Amino acid sequence: MRAVASGSRGCTWNPTGEWVTQQARNLGHDFSDEGVRFLIRDRDSKYSGPFDEVFRSEGIRIVKTPVRSPKANAIA
Repeated sequence: MRAVASGSRGCTWNPTGEWVTQQARNLGHDFSDEGVRFLIRDRDSKYSGPFDEVFRSEGIRIVKTPVRSPKANAIA
């Protein structure tokens, strides 16, 4: 997950599904306030249903990169 924002959001070398979901909660309100309309993400298993639901609840559409497309993942 890459997001550029000022302030300390925390980081870890070994993110879990719970950790990325908490980061999504931290960013979800900020993103919706900024007018973000969609989030492009890869298909890593740590981006689970609760992660997506955080953004959906803020009106942000989730767009997943295609399966087995390393060039698309490099951009997202």
